[in-house]
Amino acid sequence: MNAENQIQLPQNVLTIMNVIKEYGAESYVVGGCVRDSLLGRNPKDWDICSPVLPSELMPLFHEKGYRTIETGIQHGTFTVIIDNECYEITTYRRDGKYTDNRHPDNIEFVSDLEEDLARRDFTINAIAYNPQEGIIDAFCGEEDLRDGTLRCVGNAKERFQEDALRIMRALRFSAVYGFHIEEQTSESMMECAPLLHNIAVERINKEFTTILLSDQIDTILLHYQYIIAQFIPCIETYNQDQIKFLSQWLKKSPKDLSIRLAILFEHVHDYKPSLDYLRYDNITVKDVCALVDHFHDVYFLHTPITMKRHLRDYGMNCIYKLLYMRSSDPANTDLQMERYTKCLRILDEIRKTEACYSIRQLQVNGRDLIKLGMKPGQSIGKLLNMLLNEVIDGYIENDPIMLIARAGVLIQEGEFE
Repeated sequence: MNAENQIQLPQNVLTIMNVIKEYGAESYVVGGCVRDSLLGRNPKDWDICSPVLPSELMPLFHEKGYRTIETGIQHGTFTVIIDNECYEITTYRRDGKYTDNRHPDNIEFVSDLEEDLARRDFTINAIAYNPQEGIIDAFCGEEDLRDGTLRCVGNAKERFQEDALRIMRALRFSAVYGFHIEEQTSESMMECAPLLHNIAVERINKEFTTILLSDQIDTILLHYQYIIAQFIPCIETYNQDQIKFLSQWLKKSPKDLSIRLAILFEHVHDYKPSLDYLRYDNITVKDVCALVDHFHDVYFLHTPITMKRHLRDYGMNCIYKLLYMRSSDPANTDLQMERYTKCLRILDEIRKTEACYSIRQLQVNGRDLIKLGMKPGQSIGKLLNMLLNEVIDGYIENDPIMLIARAGVLIQEGEFE
């Protein structure tokens, strides 16, 4: 990898590094921005490290008119804002013990870059760079990037005992980048997996959601079922055949959170506690519950009337997702796949033409029925549903004049007040 060609520092980053250079100190970009640059990806953030303390550097940026934020002074971190963009600058440090499996009890500022790199999680994140010296790679991170290997810096078990969230980060890097997890790193992840119970569930949720929506979710589930079972216990009850089938199903499914969660829980009787534990938002939980609870209730026939009835009963969002969920099932026969494909075409046409399948689409409403002499109450809803069903079944068009006329007939024939 040619760092000179692959790492293009933004002008604002160069400006920050020049300010630090004017002070007489070195600085480097480090971590994810270097990793992503070497992989040919666009970095989301540019993190800078330096041996100088924030208390010494911040006044220099103030003198040059730049605003700063004390984002983590106790850890040696502050943020410089240039052109409304935020850039974090962190002092080299050595971490103390991690008694909570997440944060160091104390830190010690150091002057040596390699000591700072040694505290980081994976070799691919322990690479630093500046234009003067080029790549600083004390732990062979470049080689691991070339080989597509994820490896801890130093002792893997110690890294995961320090911060158990690194277990989920390892799975995410493997899932998103397609990296193979090195053997000792993998074994230590499995051994330390129970420590995930000490991690805030919101952090686990964020990492797991990214993993679930990745192209490699099948590989992760097949090899790391035990880790996922730490926060979704029902996964541990699946045998290898079930896990293999589930992995294939997830791999084929759309990258939709509620669909993939529903697939994960489709065979689970009591899945709601896992959703609650992971603290997904109410809309996601509602969608997942609808998909799991109705998965076996809806039989899809590729006729417009049948599809409109399903839409009436479950709504457009649920039916679309149920169809995508069903059509990605690895056990489908060719005939089933053909049927689901036809159903999706019909659904697309219904949505495109705005064909009527719900009361709110009817060209008549409760006020119109009151004008016909009906009294407000449940009977209005009952009559509107009767009209809707006749529209869906094709007995009458969704036309206001025809609907009012038909309502008048039904009022005379029925027991409506």
